[in-house]
Amino acid sequence: MSHLESVARLYDALVPRSVVQEHSGRCHLPQNEARPIQDWIATEVLPAIEPLMSNGGFRLHARWPLLFCLGECSGERRLVEAVDDALVNEAEALNLFRRKRSIKDRLNLDQNQTERFKQLQSRCALKRDRPWEDLVSPLDYFRSIAEQLKFTQRSFQDDTLSSEPLVQSGECVIGELSGSPTTPRIVPSLRQWLPLCNPELHAVGNVMLQSMLHRIDFHRKDLRQLRNQYRRNHTEFPRFSAEFAAEVEAWNTLDEAIANLRASVVRSDFAVASNAACAAVQLVNAFGTCGSLDWLELPEIVHQDGAATLQNLVNNRLTIQVAERISQAVTLLVRYFSEERLSRTQAVATGGLVLVSSTQRVWWRSEEVTPVDDFTDYTWRLLEMLAKRAGMKEPITKYDFYGQGTTKSDQAFRMQVSNLKKAVRNIRDFEIKSEGGTGKDRGKYRLHLNNADIYIFGDEANHERRL
Repeated sequence: MSHLESVARLYDALVPRSVVQEHSGRCHLPQNEARPIQDWIATEVLPAIEPLMSNGGFRLHARWPLLFCLGECSGERRLVEAVDDALVNEAEALNLFRRKRSIKDRLNLDQNQTERFKQLQSRCALKRDRPWEDLVSPLDYFRSIAEQLKFTQRSFQDDTLSSEPLVQSGECVIGELSGSPTTPRIVPSLRQWLPLCNPELHAVGNVMLQSMLHRIDFHRKDLRQLRNQYRRNHTEFPRFSAEFAAEVEAWNTLDEAIANLRASVVRSDFAVASNAACAAVQLVNAFGTCGSLDWLELPEIVHQDGAATLQNLVNNRLTIQVAERISQAVTLLVRYFSEERLSRTQAVATGGLVLVSSTQRVWWRSEEVTPVDDFTDYTWRLLEMLAKRAGMKEPITKYDFYGQGTTKSDQAFRMQVSNLKKAVRNIRDFEIKSEGGTGKDRGKYRLHLNNADIYIFGDEANHERRL
């Protein structure tokens, strides 16, 4: 067992599931329950993760979100720019209705509603000019730049989006990276870094990409609200059918662009590993003693602000959610960056689920199992996807299996799940359960297994990919 793995298992012994359930809300842990977790971080987690800071592969994953800003991840950067363009195009499409008096007159709004509607129109019209600096910012690495600027909810409702940020006395505020990399600058306007992010929601992990998605959702929500108002009576305006059709196309393009971006920055194996690497860097930045993290190439003041924020969160207002995120990050570090690699024979000996992709062989409870029905390419791929997601305790849907733009029916996906269930029905304690849901969330399925007990090999000889 690797050092990282023993650290991950120690957390499970320190924090029983009953404690997790008891404190599932956002309340801070009482000191007597927070102290063992704080000690675990200081005496167990940090010594285990600090050696990773010099690992080239680890650094690549930790720097991955920064490469989105530098354009060095060309594929991912194109996905960001596609969403950027789609937001602007949707705002352009909606603005065509702004001058249609006959449409506005049919909305039947009272005075208060009319005022709010005008503000919404103004905000959406501004999006045509790309008021944001960028959808992703390197200054979000440790903490959302919007949270650093301490914007108020009242500021968000200023339809000019040009209010100066309200800053707490003595707080250091950071602007865009230009000129000297160590010189902080105040961001000149609210419009650049909307919206405020919940600091506890984004306490550890890939804060940069979470903040990016939060910004995108913020802008999309504005556009959706205005869209819903305009479309309320669209069937009564046949002469504007071309404008409505263009808006529908723009909206569908926006949703598809966002779905593609989420699939890349949230769901992919690389994104999961990067999230864990970012969490490890944040912990070392706040509590570590291993030396400089200058390989991140961020201003020193960004490190200082991030360290102070996480120290305060862990030492003074620790929640079970933050503790669970740190624990999950350590478990993922075992999976992706542990130096101790198991052979297939060693993996089988653990009693976990072992898959060998090249031969479609399966071991469970240290025994090779033969499916009742031979695996097809579809059922094997489904089994691998379920195994990968089981580690994150997340289900899959037909959109994960077939792709976001699929035209396959729910029934077709259920049939594949049913075929897999039939193939493995002779395996004890091997459950594929439906998660329910409606709309696009309908038809979720999850394999219920322990994260630490899943191993996937490309072939009989190579090292395992622990999932």
